[in-house]
Amino acid sequence: VECCYPARHGDIVIATVDGAFTCKRLQLHPRPLLLPANPAFAPIEVDNEDMETVIFGVVRYAIHTL
Repeated sequence: VECCYPARHGDIVIATVDGAFTCKRLQLHPRPLLLPANPAFAPIEVDNEDMETVIFGVVRYAIHTL
């Protein structure tokens, strides 16, 4: 995760939502949302006044053990 890269539309980001970390795809158009990969979860509005949402960084690499 790189904190120095600006988050762009379509990037996978690490964000904090009310103090809890989450990994989501960032949508900026037509409105800012954090989109889950799992369809069982709802998107999170970035500009929601009821929740504090902060983009922590952009995911640059993923390492998986199979």
